[in-house]
Amino acid sequence: MVKFNKSELKWQLILIGLTYYLYMLLSTRRIYYFIHPRMIKYTYLSFIFLIILTLLQLKRLFTISENRKISFSIFFIPIILGLLVDPQGLSGEIAGKKKLSLSQNNIAKSNSPSNKENVTILKIDNENSLLEVNNNNFIDITDGVMNTNTDKYIGQKINITGFVYRDETTSKNEFIVGRIMIICCAADSEIIGLLCEWDGASSFNADQWVNVTGTIGKLPHLNSGKIQEIPYIKVEKVDPVEKPAIPYLYTE
Repeated sequence: MVKFNKSELKWQLILIGLTYYLYMLLSTRRIYYFIHPRMIKYTYLSFIFLIILTLLQLKRLFTISENRKISFSIFFIPIILGLLVDPQGLSGEIAGKKKLSLSQNNIAKSNSPSNKENVTILKIDNENSLLEVNNNNFIDITDGVMNTNTDKYIGQKINITGFVYRDETTSKNEFIVGRIMIICCAADSEIIGLLCEWDGASSFNADQWVNVTGTIGKLPHLNSGKIQEIPYIKVEKVDPVEKPAIPYLYTE
């Protein structure tokens, strides 16, 4: 009677679990909670490699068992947790552990999409003189407002969407409308955004997604232990919005 090699059967189940988990992340696009889209090709290669290993492992199921002590729980526990826990992505609180400096957003110049003195992908409604900020130009515009072209934007009306973020430097009538920027993977994520001033700021919870309309100006603000004049949005209107399916921004 043919018997299964129990140790090899456990390896088979581990490979099946890993392969299925990676398939689930890819098929639901939740993989983008963890990595930059440019890294996705390597994930697909890993997925193919796991399929091959899973198929090759089949022939080892009927080999003679070797007396090896292996703690298979080390592999099973993370697989089970991965399958049971629904990944929600990073929150502003987690990403904010690195601290957001309002005097200079943490945008690495070499990784910024355009890196030009004059932002070339702005979408401006000339009739209403409204600067519409979207996923494609969020990084460039916040970098331009905070760092490279501040004076150009003073007095400009702006519409921007992001989550509410606060730290020890924001007062009760202030919040930062921010997004999480990923350079390579979730481990190097950073918050970028613009300071907003509004009398009703305290009515919105941290990490709540909002659409903000207002005018860009400057105001004195405590930043890195110093009082500095920084750009901000004088808010005219704030509306709650749904969190997007893919909440991150990715550098090119």
